[in-house]
This record gives sequence, structure tokens and C-alpha cells, in this order.
Amino acid sequence: MIHRHAFEALERTVKDLMNERKDKTKEKAFGEKTLLFGGDFRQILPVIRGGSRENIVDASISRSRLWKHFHVFELSVNMRLLNGNCNSAEKQSISEFSKWILDLGDGKLPAKAIKGEDDEPTWIKIPDDLLIESGENPIETIFQAIYPRLLDKIEDQDYLRKRCILTPKNDIVDQINDYVVYMLPGKEHGFLSSDSISPKSYDFENAELLYNQEYLNSQKLSGVPNHVLRLKLNVPVMLTRNINPSAGLCNGTRLIVTRIMERTIQVKIITESAAGKSAVISRIVIQPTETHLPFILRRAQFPIKLYVAVSRTTSRSGLKIQIDKTKDIVPEGYTQNVVYREIFTNLHQKHKTHQIQEISSDRSHLEGDQETDEK
Repeated sequence: MIHRHAFEALERTVKDLMNERKDKTKEKAFGEKTLLFGGDFRQILPVIRGGSRENIVDASISRSRLWKHFHVFELSVNMRLLNGNCNSAEKQSISEFSKWILDLGDGKLPAKAIKGEDDEPTWIKIPDDLLIESGENPIETIFQAIYPRLLDKIEDQDYLRKRCILTPKNDIVDQINDYVVYMLPGKEHGFLSSDSISPKSYDFENAELLYNQEYLNSQKLSGVPNHVLRLKLNVPVMLTRNINPSAGLCNGTRLIVTRIMERTIQVKIITESAAGKSAVISRIVIQPTETHLPFILRRAQFPIKLYVAVSRTTSRSGLKIQIDKTKDIVPEGYTQNVVYREIFTNLHQKHKTHQIQEISSDRSHLEGDQETDEK
């Protein structure tokens, strides 16, 4: 049996050791915990409202004082473009297309400057086989090119899963969605959001007096559904929130509307591992973290919107680009490719940069790195 005084002395010793260890971990980055960050600097950079190019680059994680503690692991093979049944000619074509996508993101494609408009060459030529003519009605043209014979294929989930339209501005997304809903047969259902000002807003009482309901409804914010949502049966939609990840309802999941009720929407999942399963979606309260508004907006609406990127395409034949030519000085087939090349300058100036060609259960290379770091 341990004497009470001896036990108290032992307890004090253990506490002192634990406090000493805590003090040491405070000096370590992230408290000596291992964190994994995923992302691509070729994709969208931090959004700084009203910020300059320098502000945006400086807000990137690679400009943080903690960046020296990071180890960079690069994926060197575009798995989306691989196909085990390809012959040598097809593999060569895939390799060239993969390089074109990387050069596009890195800003390495041949570019020209437009006289009187740019200080540096940012206008690139899109290959003819990827171009879609705008025509008199650009929205109708691109819709017919991406979704040919939609009315005959509306119940084909594979057809819908493999197609989508990307546009850089939300107002064009709204126009395309309205056009698709208009083209589909069946009764249209309109859902209006319930908007309010959060009581946590600064000067809440005055804000409620100053901003009426019509003004709140008119707000279109990034990452937030619009006040008006129009739906029909069999319309393909995409989630913008993680509702129930274990059931496959995650941000970016594509769905087909199978039943429309007064307060809920029944959908069928058509992507990822939960494809084929049904689910019910209700309105949720969405509160944007950062806006230009002088108050915090609360919007109750179905979390549905559209988002995808060029790097998601699986083949050259599957990518089509439409250029809305608004200026006569722009050469035919050219579009602007804005890349902040300075963001890449210190990404590889590290003592360790790892090239990962395939994901394997063998973690020996990672364990070796951890051993070296500890030493």
C-alpha cells in the first residue's frame, strides 16, 4: 500500500511533468499535432473583398509564418484522365490534354496582351475543338450543346451525372437554371426563402428598422441560395452544404428531384457511393460568415446551387467552352486567363517536397518523414 504522503508527492511529480510537457508543446506549431491541408493553388485564391492582387496573395496560406512547418505532397498523375483500356494513341492524347490543363492553371499557355487594356499578356487562344459558338442566344446554344435531347434522356441518371455547365458569375448561373426549368415539362414550383436579420448583428434594433423585407429578399450572396428557388420534377440539382455526410448528402453531391412537397423535397442521389439512394431535404437556416452587409443575414432556404470546375473533366471531348465576346478588340477564340504566378514562387522552396503517384496502404515513406522530424 502506498502511503498517503508518498502518493501526494507522486501526484505532484506527475502534474509537474505534464505541465512541463504542455509548456513545451505550446512552443511547437499546432501544439505538435499533425494536420492535413488539402487544396490546389491553381484553383480560386482567398477572396478579399475590395482587396488588391497583393492583398489576395498575402492572404494565402503559403504566405503564413507557419508555412515553414509544412511538408508539401504533390499528386503527379491526373487520375481522372486515366483509362486502363486506352491504346498508345489515346494515352498520348490524354497526356497532352492533361498537360494543357496544368499549363492553363499555371499560366504557362501562350498569351497575348490587348492594346490599351492589359499590362501583361493574359489572353489565351482556346483550341477550336473545345469552342462552342455563342450564336444569337448564348444560353440556349450552350444548353443544347451540353444537354442534347434532354427531354428524351431526363430519366437517364448516367446522362445527367456526366454533364454540367460552369459559369464564373452567379447571375448567369441563375439565367441558365431558369432556362433549364422552363424547358423541362411539368408543373413549376416556386419556393421563397424566409429572411431575417440575426439578433447578433451590430445595432440590431436599428438595422431592423432600416432594412425592410424586400431589401433582405433581394440580396444575392456567394454560397447562399437565392430568395426564389424554381423547381420541377426530374430537375438535376447540387447540394451546397454538408447535411448528412454518412448518408451521402455532402457539399457538391448531385441529386435528381423526384417529389416536391410543401415543406420538403424528395431527391435521388446520382453521384458518389450513395448513388441510387433516396433522401428528403428540408430548408435550413444559412448564415453567411462574411458579406458586404452591415448586418448578419439569416436565410432559411433549400441548400441547392451549382458548382464544378474545368479540372473535373475526364476527357478532352467532354470539355466545351463558350466565350461571350463583349469587346470587338478581343481576337476571335480568345479569353482571359488571370493567374497570379507569384503564388507559386515559394511552394517548392521547401526542404521536402514529395511526389505521390498513387495512393497505397504502405505508409513507410510517411513514417520515415515523421522519424526524421522528431530527430
